[in-house]
Amino acid sequence: MINTRENILEMVQRSPQLSTCRIASRISVSHVQVWQTLHEENLHPYHDHRVHLEPGDPAQCMDLCHWITAHPQLLSIILFTDEVSFTRDGINNSQNVHMCSHDNPHETSVTKFQRRSPDLTPLDYYLWGHMKTLVYETKVDSRAALHHHIFAAAGHIRNHPDNIASSTQSLLMHAENCIATEGGHFEQLLYVGTVF
Repeated sequence: MINTRENILEMVQRSPQLSTCRIASRISVSHVQVWQTLHEENLHPYHDHRVHLEPGDPAQCMDLCHWITAHPQLLSIILFTDEVSFTRDGINNSQNVHMCSHDNPHETSVTKFQRRSPDLTPLDYYLWGHMKTLVYETKVDSRAALHHHIFAAAGHIRNHPDNIASSTQSLLMHAENCIATEGGHFEQLLYVGTVF
């Protein structure tokens, strides 16, 4: 257990952007154990925000969030649509990039196409990250293997409808936090008081 703890902390110190899933996979421990170790050491994942809100964006986010909180019964029948890219070398969507640190480094970077809204769909805050974790759990060395991994991950997710329902229902919490920040970014509020 001590070696595992030391291995986790050494990997985070060496590569603070490494995902907890990758750490768990590389040292053959559970994802939860990695989270617990980081939590016990007061290390938290902070996202590099590649976003800026335009002047009218917070008002639009607020309108959507107020609608969501006024109609929670509709969450289970909303069809969310989006797209994501997968590559053989496992380059991840930048929204899945984070840095583990004791303090929030408040990192930002400019990108050509900036995301302008907080994570308000289960596709953004659950599905794509989880699916990529499953797809890249083992090395993908060909297009056929990538295709197989994507379909296997989709099948796995489809066979766990409770996770999908739970992530959809958590949209209400996301909307409430968005309202609390007056339509701004709220991800820093999601895990306040969470015990891992």
